[in-house]
Amino acid sequence: MMSIRTTKTIKVPQDLTSASYKHKQKSLKILGFSVIEFCLHTQDRMGTMFLKDHLLLFVLKGVYTVRFGNQVHTVRSKEMVFLQNSIAIEYEKSVEAESGYVGLMFFLKEEMLDESRFS
Repeated sequence: MMSIRTTKTIKVPQDLTSASYKHKQKSLKILGFSVIEFCLHTQDRMGTMFLKDHLLLFVLKGVYTVRFGNQVHTVRSKEMVFLQNSIAIEYEKSVEAESGYVGLMFFLKEEMLDESRFS
């Protein structure tokens, strides 16, 4: 069970491209916006994020636990989760022995999910 964190909430995807995160992850940017984030960790990590965009998270190795309100979801290796935009989440990245944590985060703007654009 995750405990409540008192760390600073980061706004994603914008804050993930700051200098304090660059050594831990890589980004694909289009027109100056971070679209895909790749992160690799060798130690467990916890924190809080405000999702400005929708998030499609793929966990390749390790475990990602996310809490939104009273809901807790655990995403394991080779699983994914879709999280809506404009919410604050608490997360915990847990490493697997010897392989660490590897995850891909795809940030999707609301306009990309608007079905009426494709009719």
